[in-house]
Amino acid sequence: MTQMTGGCLCGTIRYAMNASPILVISHCHCSDCRRTAGAPVSRSGPIT
Repeated sequence: MTQMTGGCLCGTIRYAMNASPILVISHCHCSDCRRTAGAPVSRSGPIT
């Protein structure tokens, strides 16, 4: 397990967790993912 931290760009939300390193990251350009992310692409990865 690895200590991971992160949060939003404005700093309002912060988090810390112990998790295995992310080995698979999804990068999608479909209209559903773009709409959900509010961006031209969406990236996600599993947390185990």
